[in-house]
Amino acid sequence: TQMARASAAATKRLTYFDKINLAQQAITERRFQMAEQLLHEAKDYKERHIEWFHLIGLLHLEKFKLVGHKRQISSTSFSKSGDKILTSSFDGTTKIWNSISKKEIITLQTGTKLSEITSAVFSNNGKWIATGDSSFIRIWNANSGRDIRSINVSNLIISLQFSPDSRYVAAATSDRSIKVWETLTGRQI
Repeated sequence: TQMARASAAATKRLTYFDKINLAQQAITERRFQMAEQLLHEAKDYKERHIEWFHLIGLLHLEKFKLVGHKRQISSTSFSKSGDKILTSSFDGTTKIWNSISKKEIITLQTGTKLSEITSAVFSNNGKWIATGDSSFIRIWNANSGRDIRSINVSNLIISLQFSPDSRYVAAATSDRSIKVWETLTGRQI
């Protein structure tokens, strides 16, 4: 029955979060083997989110090192699902990494080594990436790495953020202003 399915789903969810809480406590108490076992048991929960990936990252922090940029990293961002990490660098690249395997998936190249990427962020719907540099915001397809659009801002991009529905991207710029554009059209609001 529908009630039995709902009850089973609620039990699975509670069991998952119990394991997450116990794993976090085990990490805090430096009982790493116990934490690893609990996280292994929780890994098949189909609705796991960033909390599981966060604890895996904490557990394996000494092993978790992403190497690939040639210059200083300027920003990092997790995808909403937690399975990808985005890094941007003053070397003019933005990289997408698999947060489990720690392998580079895609490198987004702005086209010039003079372009220092100052900010990069995933959209909340997971479809887009926005990068910012000394005067442009670029919107990229998060799966293919294809450059979708460039928006001339004429100021250094300090920080970027997508709206909750991913329809807009906002930028804080060096002229102490916040500007907002439609993600798909590039039209300033």
